Amino acid sequence: MYPAMFGGDADKLYLTKPLSKRDPASTYMWLTVEELRDIADKIEHGKRHSAASSLYLRYRDQPSGQRKIIDRISNEPLPARLDIPTS
Repeated sequence: MYPAMFGGDADKLYLTKPLSKRDPASTYMWLTVEELRDIADKIEHGKRHSAASSLYLRYRDQPSGQRKIIDRISNEPLPARLDIPTS
């Protein structure tokens, strides 16, 4: 917990990070539980999307009898493109 001069709110996670790769000076930021949950959900969505894309590309051309994974992926289309965050 950061001291009160940095906020000190128990409902927030206070972090320090470098301003950039070239400028090592630290800056402070804070995130609420809701913001952290949103970030974690987006990471999980990206992880699952990546795994589905990898499976699709790996097994798309193999006959179903030669697959070592569940046949249901043979009928699954390539996952839709992910939206690129603006910030």
